[in-house]
Amino acid sequence: MHSRISLFLSLFTLFLPFNLYAEDETEKKINLSFGTYALTVAYVDYFINDETLSGTAFSASYATTNNVAFRGTVFSLTHDDYSNIDASGTDIMALFGTGFTKQGFKGYLGAGIYNESWEGPGGKLSFNGIQLNGGIGYNWEVIALDLLIGIREQSDYDNLANADTAVVSSSFSLSARF
Repeated sequence: MHSRISLFLSLFTLFLPFNLYAEDETEKKINLSFGTYALTVAYVDYFINDETLSGTAFSASYATTNNVAFRGTVFSLTHDDYSNIDASGTDIMALFGTGFTKQGFKGYLGAGIYNESWEGPGGKLSFNGIQLNGGIGYNWEVIALDLLIGIREQSDYDNLANADTAVVSSSFSLSARF
């Protein structure tokens, strides 16, 4: 009896490393990200300089399936030309595409809302509205890279210089996958 248990334990120990790698790839539904974030307010009027802000962002996303995910981002920015102007805000979006939970390439489109405030010597301004997003990325086993572009509703930004604008946000992030 004792020799059978020893034989079984020996075989189990011998084949254990092979069984660990034979298991199917598990889906990872949660991404926690840190990266860069940039915002550009481009004026249609050529005589007005565009506003560009850049900084850092923290994001969390949850994929319900390999094709649907929800993402929230918190960002903190500084104006590139006027360092006494700071901005902070949040983005919340629903994303639809492919590759959210599995290893490999991912591409997606989505929509969401943003809420942002700028503070400077002249006071505080608030902006909020809807946005359309698109992105690409790549998932490895425990990390991921993403590039996400957003086109924002510009009506609040038009009041900055009483001119028509186009507003684009972008982020490049490195994620831990769980």
